[in-house]
Amino acid sequence: MIGLLIKSAFSLLHMWYPEAHQGTPSHASASYSGLMLNLPLLLFVRYVLDWWNEIPYSHLLIPVAGVGVFLGGLASFFSRDVKKALAYSTIEKSNFLCLFLFVSALWKHSEVEEYASLGKSFLILFYLMLLHHSFSKSFQFLSIGYICKKAKTTVMDLCRGVGRVSGLSSLELGIGTMSFASIPGTTGFIAEATLLFLISKTI
Repeated sequence: MIGLLIKSAFSLLHMWYPEAHQGTPSHASASYSGLMLNLPLLLFVRYVLDWWNEIPYSHLLIPVAGVGVFLGGLASFFSRDVKKALAYSTIEKSNFLCLFLFVSALWKHSEVEEYASLGKSFLILFYLMLLHHSFSKSFQFLSIGYICKKAKTTVMDLCRGVGRVSGLSSLELGIGTMSFASIPGTTGFIAEATLLFLISKTI
């Protein structure tokens, strides 16, 4: 369980993750952030989800995951290094995915029908967000890595304007970000709309 949390860059166990992307080739960052980081979460579904309530104090990890979402988003917003900003954004999304799994595990086998239904719904949301994150983050690391290579730096301020002379259109460079912007029709829009709906049902 602890190994899965560390490998998925869970809250307070994530400090290794941004450093792992420092100087790493973009295709390796895209592979790890978009694909390999999902493996521990899928292992959680396979081996931990059904006996989650047997783990002592497991419910305390739910607010800790919420803290991870906040810290990851805040660090991503203020980071001046492009690759570190994307890495912290990945930490934010990874903790969101953990949050959905923990809530699903808590309620999935509840005797209260409404809770059991919500638990299954949060598991569906987990898979939606997993697809959204995998596609978008892989694309972002590849496209931003291309721009950083052109600019010969990962400092955000020094990369400004490089996209215009990169040979790629704004649409091609931004297609992976459209999902994060929750534009209707994207996986991000479907995932975020489902999240808002489930939050309202939970309340």
